[in-house]
Amino acid sequence: MTILTLDDRYKNLDDRDIHVAGLGSVGGTEDESDNSAPIDYRINENKEKNKTAEYDQNDLIVRRACSFDIGATFSRELNSTGDTVILELRTGKQPSLKSGTLIRIEANLSGNIDNEDVWCMAGDWSFMSESKVTLTVNVPPKACLGKYSVRLYLRTRTQDEKINSSFQDLAPLYVVANPFTSRDTCWNSESKPGFFSGTSEFIEEHIINENGAVWQSSSRGPHPKPWIFGQFEEDVLEVACHLIANDRRIIFVEPSAGLVLNNAAASVAKPALIVLPVLKP
Repeated sequence: MTILTLDDRYKNLDDRDIHVAGLGSVGGTEDESDNSAPIDYRINENKEKNKTAEYDQNDLIVRRACSFDIGATFSRELNSTGDTVILELRTGKQPSLKSGTLIRIEANLSGNIDNEDVWCMAGDWSFMSESKVTLTVNVPPKACLGKYSVRLYLRTRTQDEKINSSFQDLAPLYVVANPFTSRDTCWNSESKPGFFSGTSEFIEEHIINENGAVWQSSSRGPHPKPWIFGQFEEDVLEVACHLIANDRRIIFVEPSAGLVLNNAAASVAKPALIVLPVLKP
């Protein structure tokens, strides 16, 4: 089973006409990855790396100012001279390069990430076969948040200077804010004296904690009522991303601005959504 087929059938077609289908599922189960699949999202590994293991859904969820790995198996050995591997990501209703909601990144087949402040991708050859490549994708700290559709291209320049192109649609991925690093705009550099002794405790309380309480007053005095936030439950992230993509109050002006998510999250009855997408403390 291979991901991309580059033979005579595709010589006269452009990349809009080529779709290699029937390649099975992407990634693997929550417990294990399928290393034999043409595309391996390495979901468990990437969730640990991006600190998104708390999310119940079995999807690739990554954070800004971080990176993730994709395993790709091609139908033949690649070469850095004639082959170009491109990853395309789209989010929102009208993706565009200007707004940062349409991203096209070409793999640096030398294996190095060039710039951590922009979308970029590096390829690392497998020691077993040059047809197997690990693609490391860098997510910049100002990337737009939301659900992205993903497409992987392989374009080859032949000896007669013709271009063969094919692509594979992959499972969508989610980009969320990263409160764990100062490189993200949602970083809270202050832990209020006397309230939290360190930033890790601030994050634990306001980001990771799934349980809280609402204090109520009665004739017997104030008492707490349990409040289950549920921000990591199945489908909650999907709902938040749907609001982002469909709320007219959200304007994609520039990648540095990201998304104004407070209003979108507040439109949902489930208050826990607010802690998921907030860009600034």
